[in-house]
This record gives sequence, C-alpha cells and structure tokens, in this order.
Amino acid sequence: MTDTKIRGIYEGESISQALRAGRESSRIFISYGAGIEVYDEGLAESVTRYHPSYNPLVDDDPLLEFGATDGMLPGKTAEQTMQLRDVVMRYSLPHRNYYWNHLAQGIRDMAEIKLTREDLIARQVGPAIVYMLNDFHLEQFAQLSLAVHQVLSGLDDFRGKSGNQRFPFDPEWKILRLMEENLSRSAILMTCSSMQLRLERALQRITISLNAIKKVYGREGLDALSSMESTRDSVRSEFGQEEGPVELGKLLARPDYAAR
Repeated sequence: MTDTKIRGIYEGESISQALRAGRESSRIFISYGAGIEVYDEGLAESVTRYHPSYNPLVDDDPLLEFGATDGMLPGKTAEQTMQLRDVVMRYSLPHRNYYWNHLAQGIRDMAEIKLTREDLIARQVGPAIVYMLNDFHLEQFAQLSLAVHQVLSGLDDFRGKSGNQRFPFDPEWKILRLMEENLSRSAILMTCSSMQLRLERALQRITISLNAIKKVYGREGLDALSSMESTRDSVRSEFGQEEGPVELGKLLARPDYAAR
C-alpha cells in the first residue's frame, strides 16, 4: 500500500466532516423542486455522500480489474488513479438511499417506468396552473443524472478529453429542470421520456469507456470507444448553449429520440 492519502475520511475524518464542503454546493433544482436535497457537487463529494466508504487497509481495491497494483494504476499518477477509483465506485457501488445497487441497474429500471399525467403535481400560481413531476421521480431523475454526469466527466478527465471532445450530458441541468416547473403536462412527460433515453445512451458510452480502460487502451478497446463517439464535435459543442426547451427540441430532432 502506498503512502498516498486516498481521501480524508480514510484517515479518521468523519462523514459529516467530509461532507461539510459539499453542503455549500447549490441544489440542482431551483424552483418547485428546491426542497429536494440533490446537490450540484463534485464526484468525490458524491462518492462519500451516497456510497459505502472504501478503506484501502481492509477492502479490495475497486481498480484491481483495471490492473492496479498496491493501490496504483501502472503509468498513472496518484491523482489519476484516485480519479478513476472514484468513477468506478460511483458507477458500481450501491446507493445509500436505495436508488440503485449498481448505476447501470438504476438506469435500466428508470427506462422501464412509464410516467403518466397521474405522476404530475399541479400548482395554482396566480391565474396559471404550473405542473411538476412528483418528488420521488424528480429526485430519482436527479440522482441518476448527477451520477451519470459525474462518471462521464470523470472518464473524460481521465482520458484527457477537453472542449468539444467531452460529452455534455445536461449542461446546467437545463433539461432536468424542465421537470420541476412547466405549463404543459405533455412537455414534462416528453422531457422525462427523452431523459430516460439519454440516460440509456450515456450508459452505453460509460460501459464502453470502462471496458476500453480495462484493456489499457488496447486496439480492441479503442475501436469500440471510437464507435461510440459518433456525434460530431460541432454538434456536441452546440448542445447546452440554449434554454431548456430549445435543448429538448434538439434531442427530439434526433430520430432515436423522436421515435421513443
């Protein structure tokens, strides 16, 4: 075992202390869902907040199958190793609040849910009626979206991706926030359906990326990874630049989303 400090909590720091910085993070929802305590925070903070702790003295290293030896990946720095470990833990460990046993399972379960108008809440706001998705499913989408965003970003960081090469899952949560306040019930349900499919697409990318890393960027792994990066950089860079309804329109303009 190396002398590298994995994270403060592994050296006697309590969970409450480890999460203190995360409390200052802003909540993802800013309107009628603002009471839902899901924070726009970093990967390491969420690993500590939502998953069983990892003790390198007694637990098997999550990176063993990636070729780690004595807590380090061959040819990688301690920071890069820690980064991938957080990604793998966020992806593979059960959620403390029972949203999933494994992120992939959580995404697949979400994809099977058929949301209807009965799953929406109506609020009278002046002369208008505003709708939102019920709290349980709203938090479920938020938990999955946060984890997927963090895993994708962590993988992009590990692989040295920058700018247009990165995968923008839902910049500034513009699509997600359409579920917490909308004048149209149909628009919310359409948003939910689109997000279900986007989560499935992201899972495909995550799975192939992790498999490629396991093969230490061997030829087979890189070929599989390249096949997933079919979205042109110019198209990828345009996503997330407009307001939520416009971004949803971009997704629905794609044949696979429109057919859902």
